[in-house]
Amino acid sequence: MEFFADRNLGRYDFPGLLRRNGVVVHAHEDHFAQNAPDELWMPEAASRGWIILSPDKHIMRDPVELAAVMLSNAAMLCLIGGHERTADLAANVLNTLAVIEQFVAASTPPYVAKLYRPSPVSNIARGVAGSIKLAIDYESWLASRKSVGFRP
Repeated sequence: MEFFADRNLGRYDFPGLLRRNGVVVHAHEDHFAQNAPDELWMPEAASRGWIILSPDKHIMRDPVELAAVMLSNAAMLCLIGGHERTADLAANVLNTLAVIEQFVAASTPPYVAKLYRPSPVSNIARGVAGSIKLAIDYESWLASRKSVGFRP
């Protein structure tokens, strides 16, 4: 399993913490320009089978960005608690890897899922895993689009 860290997670700290723990993660800037639009990099990341990691939970409310996820057949995990320190976000991913692997194995892209940190946040330092909840998949996205007159 390989991950893609979007530009909001930076090029060095977040990916570096995961890499030092044996996780394969591709930083946005290693493959794309910093300002590359989502419609450009999402299909490429998805075609390579990379699980997209992003702290941008607003993507689920942005119709253009959500369409980019769905139409590129991407698997995306939104890191809830994006205001947390980079080290805590990375540690939560590391602590939750087994849960992530199970979720990814049981889920068919495209989808956006939320990766929650444990509560209280101090449990991250204790190695407590977070949790994952499916936010939206293709079927529910398509149903919501049809309700406003969209036809694929």
